Amino acid sequence: MTATSGHDLVAALKDQHDRVEQMMAAVLSTHGEDRRAVFTQVRRFLAAHEAAEEVFIHASGGRLLEDSEVSEERVTEEAAAAEVISALEEIEVDSGAFEKDFEDLRQSVSAHARAEERQELPPIIGVSGPDDLERMCQGLGQVDLMVARHSGPLGDGSLSFETMLEAAKEELRILRGDAGG
Repeated sequence: MTATSGHDLVAALKDQHDRVEQMMAAVLSTHGEDRRAVFTQVRRFLAAHEAAEEVFIHASGGRLLEDSEVSEERVTEEAAAAEVISALEEIEVDSGAFEKDFEDLRQSVSAHARAEERQELPPIIGVSGPDDLERMCQGLGQVDLMVARHSGPLGDGSLSFETMLEAAKEELRILRGDAGG
């Protein structure tokens, strides 16, 4: 048994997915400034989470799997979600348009998370060595650290989602040891 197992990686990823779902439900159950604040929390967490997945998990899928189509599909879904989040940043949070588009986003993010857990992660774990599993868990572990800081790649939440996401990816690439790529 290794220090980090496939079970540890699944548990870490599922925990973050569950937290995203809880935060997204909170957005829809609040209004006004409370909704704006929770939406900011969701954006910050998702930027860090998606960056960690892309830099550590999807990249591992692309490197370790003969057929990385499943990982590529997850990256495509994340890009589509990022576009929706960017559009939501421009809409009044108490409007009907925001609620409809956010609910659609919530449903697609939930489906995306289940696809990662059931379709992408098992084959990656199946071909990963202990060092790969440890690296992926450490990458996911950076999410809470980035979210807790009010400086660094996520700033105070006033940045656009796209800016937060790109800055978080760059910070994680440096951590992984391959800045600039």
